[in-house]
Amino acid sequence: MGSTTKQTVDFLEAWTEADLSAAAAAGVLERAFAVEDAVDELVELLGAGVRPILVGEPGVGKTAIMRELICRTHEGQGAETLTGRRLIQVSIARRASAARRPHDVPSEFEAFIQALCKSDEKLALFISDLHAAADYDLEPQIASLALRFDGPILAEAHPARIEAMLENCEALHERFMCLRVEEPSVSKARRMLHAWASQSGHEYTKEAVEQALSAAHRFLARTRLPRKAIDLLRQAAQRKCGPCVTARDVIDRFCAFHRTPRALVDPAVPLDLASLRERFDGQVIGQPQAVRTVVDMIGIIKAGLSEARRPLGVFLFAGPAGVGKTFLAQAVAEFLFGDCERLVRLNMADFAGESAATQLFGDPREYETRLRRGLLTQRLLGRPFGVLLLDEFEKAHLAVHDRFLQLVDEGAFINATGETVSCRAMIIIATTNAGAEVYRGETLGFGSCDLEAAVHAALDRHFRFELLNRFDRVVCFRPLAPGDARAIVAAALGRLEQRFAMAHRATMASPSSNTSIRAPAPGSRAISAAIGVVT
Repeated sequence: MGSTTKQTVDFLEAWTEADLSAAAAAGVLERAFAVEDAVDELVELLGAGVRPILVGEPGVGKTAIMRELICRTHEGQGAETLTGRRLIQVSIARRASAARRPHDVPSEFEAFIQALCKSDEKLALFISDLHAAADYDLEPQIASLALRFDGPILAEAHPARIEAMLENCEALHERFMCLRVEEPSVSKARRMLHAWASQSGHEYTKEAVEQALSAAHRFLARTRLPRKAIDLLRQAAQRKCGPCVTARDVIDRFCAFHRTPRALVDPAVPLDLASLRERFDGQVIGQPQAVRTVVDMIGIIKAGLSEARRPLGVFLFAGPAGVGKTFLAQAVAEFLFGDCERLVRLNMADFAGESAATQLFGDPREYETRLRRGLLTQRLLGRPFGVLLLDEFEKAHLAVHDRFLQLVDEGAFINATGETVSCRAMIIIATTNAGAEVYRGETLGFGSCDLEAAVHAALDRHFRFELLNRFDRVVCFRPLAPGDARAIVAAALGRLEQRFAMAHRATMASPSSNTSIRAPAPGSRAISAAIGVVT
């Protein structure tokens, strides 16, 4: 070690994101609970001279484990190799963002290594995003750091990215060891949450903790326990004016933020399935079987009986054009998520080519991140809840069918950048016109059961059995009778009349409006005339 110059100190401070030893001494590091095995394994690896990398999905508790190790070391119960050293936290991505040019990062990191080695202070290093080294071609410098720096090195990393990085650089593979951190089970997460709540500085009822765990586990499929439940509790506490956070507060926060109907989340609020069926029947006219299927699915979600590793519901809507397949999907999105715009719609006829699967799910050969992530990732970003509508599904390429088969089986897909995109809190509805020739022959004497059997036989000719078998239900939409068509026109004109009436009232309420001019709203005569042309 050489003499520490002011330049060395300044360079170290510029790279330092946090002084974890000082934070532990000040008592500001949040403690972790039920992580004894992981902390003990870290201590053992550090004692053996190994440089451990905590690897896991965001939210599973990697940082919490690291901070618990630091707190225990400060108390004299952690790793002896860290005792008496100042542990500094470094973020490669953070420092790189401050660089003038991306290709300056390797030279800056080399200067940082030299500053570490020259410092007279006993230091230990924690790299919070080791996988980011691959973005700036820092693998040789990281290997050099492990050889030249005599202090302990710890790190965190994203699983897929660090695995690819270690595979491509043998020197790194020899000098670091991955310690996998998995998402805790619900029972383990429950112990973590109750312990955390008791020392969080806020008062939470037992029911509030249980409700946060239940809602996060059932509906927040794209994030991980325990962080997603802790975040929900924190948000409820910030929103709450009183001293104690209750289950009601947690539900209020969840429903307000995610715009979900309270009856779906709150076990104390009953969901009247008969009224819901009546509501959907009034919106989607002439399709009682389809409405009944959707309402049954909503009842299963309410009861918490939907399969945890699959989407909330997966349906194939079969029928001729114009009978309400897409409209029912929009109605589901509006009821469950408060807005029909929470529907992500893809016309699968646009994905009939050989490159369709990579276009949707990402192309690993592409340099641009947007293309590597794929169109489906982009459309689902920021939508943890929603309805994914796949129109004209039969027209998609077989490779696309295969990828959606995997998505339904696992409730998620992995794009070409290695990201796992969960669809477990989504409803997936595929529509198809396959078998339309069957409907054209319905007037020749098909009964209800005969029609459904004929449609299923037609679907067997268009889709493979293993794909059809993945749908929770295949719903056969019937052609509309003349009376149904008249009812649909009447409902549409009724909605139009309401919009005209609202616009008229807004105009009349405006101070600058000319009250002598009134915009006529369509009345009962206009509706009757319009209905009269539908025969």
